[in-house]
Amino acid sequence: MLPGDSTLRGVLYHKVRNGGKYAGEDTTITLAPSTFLSGVKVYLYPVTAHLVELNRLEESNRNRFTLALISEKKQLKKIIPDQRLYKYSRMTKTDGHGRYVFKNIKPGKYYLYVPPQDIHSSGTEAVRSGTSVVSDGIYSAEVAHYQNQNYRVKTMVEYAEYVDIDSGQNEVTLESRMRHRKR
Repeated sequence: MLPGDSTLRGVLYHKVRNGGKYAGEDTTITLAPSTFLSGVKVYLYPVTAHLVELNRLEESNRNRFTLALISEKKQLKKIIPDQRLYKYSRMTKTDGHGRYVFKNIKPGKYYLYVPPQDIHSSGTEAVRSGTSVVSDGIYSAEVAHYQNQNYRVKTMVEYAEYVDIDSGQNEVTLESRMRHRKR
């Protein structure tokens, strides 16, 4: 990529729940706390017809996984892009607060991509552990007993976005929320 005078800044985070009954799920509450991702590689590619087709194939392949359960379509093992795609890409890593920066970018259309990340969380759920009968001599009742059971959840989150940098636009700022992709 040839240098330009624009800057692309962003912050990479997720809102996967940790703890409770819904651990591992992506929260829908806007005010829920964010978890910033540090040390994660962020890639920037100039948009080309090849890249658009590659993304279409990847999405189609992802859909084949679901269709394979109900039809004869098979998911492809791997889609290999043209190696020239990497020649014109840039990569940076997020800092301790999830921030990333790409400097000296020319105006144009770009594709921002973060490889899938595994988020580990834990939850607690009340599980029925048994029953007992209590009686005062006249009346009796059955009482259910519960105990808390801890469990671990691994959730894969992803982020990809097309970004337009217009001529004369010195800085573009993004909030890059990684989300759980349901299959």
